[in-house]
Amino acid sequence: MFLCSQPILAIANIAWFLRFNKTLLPEGLTYCNKTLYVGIASTQKIYRVSEKGKLSLFATLPSLGKNNGIMTGIICGKSGKLYAALDSKNIEIPSGVYQISSDGGKAKLFASSKYLVFPNGFVFDRKQNLYVADSQSNSILKIASSGKVYRWAHGKLFSGDPAFCPQKGTGKIMGANGITIDQKEKNIYVTNTDKASLIKIPILKNGSSGKPRIIVGPNCNLLAGADGVISYKKFFLIAINRQNKLIAINQKTFSTKLIHQGAPLSFPASLVVMHTNAGDALFATNFSVMAAITNPGQQTPGITLTHFSKWPVQ
Repeated sequence: MFLCSQPILAIANIAWFLRFNKTLLPEGLTYCNKTLYVGIASTQKIYRVSEKGKLSLFATLPSLGKNNGIMTGIICGKSGKLYAALDSKNIEIPSGVYQISSDGGKAKLFASSKYLVFPNGFVFDRKQNLYVADSQSNSILKIASSGKVYRWAHGKLFSGDPAFCPQKGTGKIMGANGITIDQKEKNIYVTNTDKASLIKIPILKNGSSGKPRIIVGPNCNLLAGADGVISYKKFFLIAINRQNKLIAINQKTFSTKLIHQGAPLSFPASLVVMHTNAGDALFATNFSVMAAITNPGQQTPGITLTHFSKWPVQ
């Protein structure tokens, strides 16, 4: 059981779990083997987070240099290995998915493809096929355990358009982003950040993709900036980065509940549900990249938590 440190700065139903130095902008978050890991987009480093909220360096990806890209999503595989998405503008370092051994250390390139342009969200199925949402190639990639990459689904539903909604983002094209799978592994669900939508993709019996369709949206007021998404019980939990909010969408009725909006959230990106000494809780990375761009020095990167017992969602 992961025992979280005493929350500080409690605001409404949300609290700080861990605050970072302003130069460390966390994006990816994953939990495995009773350990929480966080990825720092700006430094391409992954840290292990202790039960008391202390950071220790676990792994490093190739350093991209300033303004040469970022590390986005991270995920833990069944074997305990970690996988990280790298968006590289450095011509000597390929974009793609990098693999880290269960002991940590230096990451190695696991998978690359012309469609892995801006790999972002990850989800595994039970066979350890890795599904990747790429934000700039209009694609959902399926990567076998061998590292072979398949363009599993693609099309306009996954494309980005920064002008689609009035809520401002970073200016980069951000299409397909967060990704999750249902418990029966019959469908994949993907957020489109720019186009404010949640997309459902059936998984056919032969493993190929069915026809994708939008199940929620487009709705700029609700989903502009939709980032990380996870499936928890009867809800989709989604981080809405541009609006500094977390929402829950009922998977059957698609009714929506606001979990929290406003401080301390600052461009929330990735979500993880964990069991703590206070029951199930939702942890979210505060990427805070918009504050870093528009108001340097005012960014508030870190990890927040929300205890389910205090939710407006029951």
